[in-house]
Amino acid sequence: MVNDAPEVAPIRVAVAGLGRSGWGLHIQPLLQLPELYQVVAVHDAWPERATQVAADTGARAVDTFEDLLADDVDLVVVATPSHLHQPQALAAVRAGKHAVVEKPFAQDTASGEEVLTEAERRGTIVAAFQNHRFFPAIARARQLIAEGAIGQLLRLQIVNANFMQSVDWQAWQELGGGQLNNWGSHFLDFALAFAPGVEVIASHRAHTPLSGGDAEDLVYAALRSPEGTLVTIEITPADAYGQERLRAAGSQGTLVVDGSTVRWRTTDAGEPPTARREPTPTRGYDRPELDFSDHSEDHSDGPGPSETYYRALHEAIRHGAEPPVTPQQIGGLLAALAACRDGELVQP
Repeated sequence: MVNDAPEVAPIRVAVAGLGRSGWGLHIQPLLQLPELYQVVAVHDAWPERATQVAADTGARAVDTFEDLLADDVDLVVVATPSHLHQPQALAAVRAGKHAVVEKPFAQDTASGEEVLTEAERRGTIVAAFQNHRFFPAIARARQLIAEGAIGQLLRLQIVNANFMQSVDWQAWQELGGGQLNNWGSHFLDFALAFAPGVEVIASHRAHTPLSGGDAEDLVYAALRSPEGTLVTIEITPADAYGQERLRAAGSQGTLVVDGSTVRWRTTDAGEPPTARREPTPTRGYDRPELDFSDHSEDHSDGPGPSETYYRALHEAIRHGAEPPVTPQQIGGLLAALAACRDGELVQP
């Protein structure tokens, strides 16, 4: 049977910022989707880097960000240092372009909302690049918890602990650096997705002797949902043993994401019997015996988070589907980041 449907042209993309993120998380995945996207223009603060990427991709290298906003561009990817995200995203949507904006979307709630409002007014899509929510193990964990695999979610613990010195631009406040913007954007996004309605109830940010700049490299945040779910987030540069893990505790078991592995241990405990008021006959705790079942899945195969994100974005731009990260989700994340910034940055 002949398919008479008209062929949809690839979305024409311009990329600003060709470093770790722009090259590795955006351009390379986009090049793997030639039927959906075509990289047509690139820009970087280092002209030599733009020239090299242009030679590798067939795109044209341009001298300024404004040059990216040409007529043949449909989508602008903003992968520059953090302090440039909001003004460049705003310029892109004012030029009538769709935009993908690396995290943090903006340095404060008001400037972020300005971009969202402008995009809505002009009918363009602007989406934060919260790619970590699309890691297969994270997506599967969220599905399991939503389906009640561990019962009612009581606590979510997110930890990123290692031992490292911060010596690049992300160590400076004036450039939008700091681990709240860098990793906190991902983990607060997890918190809002796994436990809808959570609000920040406590936070701590500190600049430690391990940082070569002035931005915080240690972050702690606690959030609570209306149902009482507690979420804790810890980002520390001073743990030589290291730990990167998401752990969810529920009324029927526990789930852990460790790298690409999802493990959960569950019991069918049902409602506990009414607790006795009199002393226990055995002088013990007199607890019911529970049987547990163990489950484990490996999610190292399958599409990566950037591919999943950009496939969803294509559906949004070409077919009117919901963006991979919605304006409402961006607004909620901006508010959570702002709440974590309240209070003094502790200096050594």
